[in-house]
Amino acid sequence: MRIRLQTTIPPRKKLVIITVIGDAEESVKYDLSRFKSIGASVRRIATTMAPSSEVPDWKQHIDRLPLEAGNQKSFTSTLYPKSIYTFVVSNVLR
Repeated sequence: MRIRLQTTIPPRKKLVIITVIGDAEESVKYDLSRFKSIGASVRRIATTMAPSSEVPDWKQHIDRLPLEAGNQKSFTSTLYPKSIYTFVVSNVLR
């Protein structure tokens, strides 16, 4: 099961994407090509709900993901099972 929500926050022009992952790890590519411009990277905030030997024990782990070379309007993230991910993209113009 995967749940995805997204919204833009007008005053700061941020795009927020929330993804909840079910029982299996998956790699997801997020396509932001419908936006005129976006920032240079994406902030990822992750919380794992069932740490194990293959899943790190993350409690609001924060890092940055680069946008993919060439297109510059997409990014890919490997998502651990039973986890919640929030992706924040700054400087978004529609």
